[in-house]
Amino acid sequence: IYFRCMNKNYEAYKTHMQKIADIGYACALLNWDQETYMPPKSAMFRGQQLSTLATLQHDLFADDGTGNLLDKLKDDSSLSAEEKKNIELTRKDFLKSKKYSSAFVGKKSLAVSRAHGAWVKARSENNFAGFEKELTEIIELTKEEAEFLGYENHPYDALLDNYESGANTNDLSVLFDDVKKNLVDFVKDISERKQVNNDFLFRKFDKDKQ
Repeated sequence: IYFRCMNKNYEAYKTHMQKIADIGYACALLNWDQETYMPPKSAMFRGQQLSTLATLQHDLFADDGTGNLLDKLKDDSSLSAEEKKNIELTRKDFLKSKKYSSAFVGKKSLAVSRAHGAWVKARSENNFAGFEKELTEIIELTKEEAEFLGYENHPYDALLDNYESGANTNDLSVLFDDVKKNLVDFVKDISERKQVNNDFLFRKFDKDKQ
């Protein structure tokens, strides 16, 4: 038990992954600021900051040192079931990460930041044309990403694994077709019935009286 708890390779793995996670947490904080309090004119600088951090995070994770450490641990019998699962899932992400270039990671991060600013402006003006260029760029990069990852039947299968591991578009098409078959008529039936009076939700109340 003492040896298992003090497994030097696993401790090195945890330290390494914590550094990678910390960069991700920093990105999350910058993204939160971008979506809440950040002045609009800071968008260009914030986009570059996020791109730099995303590239650093990718390079640190996709480094050969990470792969060597995971190779040492994947068949380590001293690990607990939970630790073995951590290594298995991390190795899966590592092999996927190796398919991306640093340049692509930075480029996509920058494009997403630009798109966010364009979307906020277009939404406030109710003007899709103001967002169309950035959206098109994101779509093209996403198609490129699917090619990096590889797929057998449908490009989205490569991307879907990021959100629902093991799922594919064929399986989900069956699921959604079934939902659609039942849901469309259900929603129509509800809409044709007498609606509940909810005007109280839209009334104005004096702040002082509250």
